Amino acid sequence: MRLSGKWRWLLGTFTLIAFGMIAFTTAYWVITVKPRFGVLSARTDPPGAEVFVDGQKIGVTPIEDRQVPAGPRHVRLLKEGYFDLDRRVTILSGIKTPMRETLEPIIQVQLTPEEIRRVGEMIRKIQLTLTEKIYFPPPEDYNTLYFCRQILGLDPGNQFARQTLRQLADDLREQARQAFARGDLVEAEKILSDLARVEPQDSETATQLDDVRQKVQQTQAARQSQIGTLTKNIDEAFTAGRLCPPQPNNALDLLRELSQIDPRSRYVRGARLKLKDRLSERAARLTTQEDWNGAKAALAAALQITPNDADLSERLVQVNKKLDQIAQAEQEKLRRQEQERQRIARGLESRRNGLAAYRNGNYERAIEELRQAGDIQGFDEEICYFIGASYLELRQPERALTSFHDALAANPNNPSAHAQLGLLYLNQRKDFARAEEHFLRAQALGGAAGFDKNRLAQLIRETRYQALLAKASATPIAVEHRHTFGSCQGTLLFTGTRVEYRTKEGDHGFIRQPGNLKNVTFKDDGLEMRFDDKKYNFRFKNREDLQLVRELLKKP
Repeated sequence: MRLSGKWRWLLGTFTLIAFGMIAFTTAYWVITVKPRFGVLSARTDPPGAEVFVDGQKIGVTPIEDRQVPAGPRHVRLLKEGYFDLDRRVTILSGIKTPMRETLEPIIQVQLTPEEIRRVGEMIRKIQLTLTEKIYFPPPEDYNTLYFCRQILGLDPGNQFARQTLRQLADDLREQARQAFARGDLVEAEKILSDLARVEPQDSETATQLDDVRQKVQQTQAARQSQIGTLTKNIDEAFTAGRLCPPQPNNALDLLRELSQIDPRSRYVRGARLKLKDRLSERAARLTTQEDWNGAKAALAAALQITPNDADLSERLVQVNKKLDQIAQAEQEKLRRQEQERQRIARGLESRRNGLAAYRNGNYERAIEELRQAGDIQGFDEEICYFIGASYLELRQPERALTSFHDALAANPNNPSAHAQLGLLYLNQRKDFARAEEHFLRAQALGGAAGFDKNRLAQLIRETRYQALLAKASATPIAVEHRHTFGSCQGTLLFTGTRVEYRTKEGDHGFIRQPGNLKNVTFKDDGLEMRFDDKKYNFRFKNREDLQLVRELLKKP
């Protein structure tokens, strides 16, 4: 089938449009969408150097055909025993970029003991300046860069100083990048100036610094405006008393910023001296108020302005000594608090163990644990009571009595301790008055476990009976025994186990068991007692004795 000329023209046009769209899409994808990479090869003499691209390690030389994002890149070569090598390399998309570098060896030097001491001292000062963030001048002879250079002048291969400078340079590059991103050319110039101090041999940094300085010069009016603003802010900071960190917008930081922008400013020189005096006055005032941290911050800030001021240095030494004393006292306080916490914990554990041992019938262990708890926590009513209860179980009544009294000393209203003491005085001491006293007290307090009011009432009656019985047993009672054919004189004796009549007149004496007593009839001056087989009539010579026997025979 043959197409007419018109249709052939339409088909050709459509084909050209389709190919054009495909070509455009491919080009757009390659140029815009597809990430652009180049290839980096690196060789060093000697080999074995670590290769870092923009701070990321990509391998160790020799490196062949390593894919790297296209664009300007910072390449660093590191090998122990050799000076670091930094290069600015532009990686072209799809193009192989070779590097061939010769590393310069570090000449090893033999340090004298004095030089070793000086290096160690300067390392400590580097650590201090890093903590205080004093990386660069001012002051001229107290900053991180100064001490690193001093160390490398003595020991060119010192890894601590070299690594510190390397890290400082990396931080500055990142700060410079951020400053450029913000469009802050003045800050970028300041950072690049610091970077040029760290790496004076880096031509790329020097070029960037020159470019920035030209742009800063072109915007001198803005710079003057910034100087004016900083000057105003410094004056306001003085007025508000914002002299040094950590206060925001403080005079010290603002002066540093202004001195970077206008290092020859007379205003800066005068303001620095004024700031030093104000900081010294603040330190004196804070010392009087015993605000030692505030005084330290003020003195340290003043010494950043005049680092060789002997008076400020001595005052700072004294403040640091005081802070050390406070820190030691706080540590001692914390240590004692921890000891006390552990002691209390041991006391609680001993109390729990003692109570558990008592419940389990291990009374000797209970006494041991509870005494340990008492030594730590004090002998409170619970500890004393269960020590006494344990002694009771071990049949050591005297020790139990002492412990129950200790429980009452801790809490006079402990009904259980009163009840136990009542039993001990009743059964062990035969001190019926004190036994009744403790039973009555327990009863008034509402009783306790095992000693309800009914039992306490019974114990009180029993105590009173035992008291009468003891009185009757102690002294024979003079009586007249009346019998069928007359009477005889004698004595009656009542004990808990017998009723005994003694007489020297005839054979009328007897001994009877109280359990055989069937009936007792009291008369005006005597009584009649009937046992199983006999009855006896007695007249009491003393009516008080009759009353005693009357109460005695009302046994509960």
